[in-house]
Amino acid sequence: MPRLSNIQRERAIGMLNTGTSVTDVARVMGCSRQTIHNFQTCLHQTGTTADRPRPGRPRVTSRAQDRQIVLRHLRNRFVTATSTGNELFGGRVTAQTIRNRLRSARLHARRFHRRQHFLWARRHLRWTQRDWNRVVFRDESRFTLTFADGRVRVWRRRGERNAQCCIQEVDRFGGGRVMVWGGINGHARSRLIVIQGNLNAAAYRDQVLVPELLPFMAAHGPGLTFQQDNARPHTANLTTNFLRDAGINVMEWPSRSPDLNPIEHVWDVLGRQLHQVRNPPQNLQELGAMLVQIWRRIPQAVFRCKNIVLSMQTNGTLAPTEAYFTTYSSIYRYYFNPLSCN
Repeated sequence: MPRLSNIQRERAIGMLNTGTSVTDVARVMGCSRQTIHNFQTCLHQTGTTADRPRPGRPRVTSRAQDRQIVLRHLRNRFVTATSTGNELFGGRVTAQTIRNRLRSARLHARRFHRRQHFLWARRHLRWTQRDWNRVVFRDESRFTLTFADGRVRVWRRRGERNAQCCIQEVDRFGGGRVMVWGGINGHARSRLIVIQGNLNAAAYRDQVLVPELLPFMAAHGPGLTFQQDNARPHTANLTTNFLRDAGINVMEWPSRSPDLNPIEHVWDVLGRQLHQVRNPPQNLQELGAMLVQIWRRIPQAVFRCKNIVLSMQTNGTLAPTEAYFTTYSSIYRYYFNPLSCN
């Protein structure tokens, strides 16, 4: 609720002096009844309705300067709070103060990844099925040793809440996890690689690119495009130089866009089948071996372009609308709404 100005407070006191009730004054002033009552009490105790001195650091910006800050960011929505503090106040006002003033004006900083996703989809709007077939979609995923989704039910009688037979210990951190790497395209899939240790640029090159990616790209013909996200091991100079020297064409990929990758549906299938095994793995080594085994057992139809990659198919005969993408995920329809690019 906004604070009343001194003029509004004096007006409220004048209305009270003429016999108007506190409730009616609060309704006219657009504030709570307690606020008017506090003004009246303050007047009787101190002889004025002005605020009492309050502890805390005084404001470093005036009302006019606050309006200047807001106006600057309304004229240029991409200017940073730090640059505003330096240019308007010579660095005397911190970036956090600038952000506080902007939030008071209901301006909030937002990342513009959605626009980047939209532009990426625009660039690939007229890709045909053959174009998508030549893309090798790949990603890493983590799987935990134990799985608990919060939906565990226990059958018990009244009064057996704390009975030992009705209590199940659950490891909140999953009992350890393994990271795996896999890739698919319109006609084939790679092997599932279990990453050993931490995944950095050197490990990514030595455990994934050299033993698996290069043979896969060579075996399925020239002209393939390699897709990878913008994780640090993927964009490091070591990785970038290696892919360039190997002559591998890398697809430009927007930031923070896991839902654009159709291999996410494969990870979902892999996780569901892992949780359905009768004899679950007991350690990380067994977990990695079981993931590789399940990956091999998944029918090829799941990986086929028809089911996943062709979910991103285009139709050049349609107008440039959301109908271009009949997607496995609804994210393309979301980004192709013109209103979402504001």
